[in-house]
Amino acid sequence: MNDVVIMFVCAGGMSSSLVVSKMQKAAEEQALNAEICATGVGHGKEILKDGDDIDALLIGPQVCFSANELEKVAEENNRKTIIHVADMRDYGMVDGEKILKDILNKLETSYV
Repeated sequence: MNDVVIMFVCAGGMSSSLVVSKMQKAAEEQALNAEICATGVGHGKEILKDGDDIDALLIGPQVCFSANELEKVAEENNRKTIIHVADMRDYGMVDGEKILKDILNKLETSYV
């Protein structure tokens, strides 16, 4: 996998920003061309409706209740976006490297 676009949604996009910066650092260390951004669930839903270039949508554990709604938006708009709730422990430990590894594994298995 050479290029990947990952959007991380949480309550307002603030708490996930630190995780995203750690994920970006891990991606750079792996020479992975990754565009990773953080935003709130509402804005993320709008981006998911309008953009078909999002490979993965990560959901912060504090807003895991929004997973079904986001999956429905993706399905209604014919998006192939992988939707995944970040592990609560990894999120709490701000383990961007592990969270990135998990989502990359999901992406790889979905393309098989």
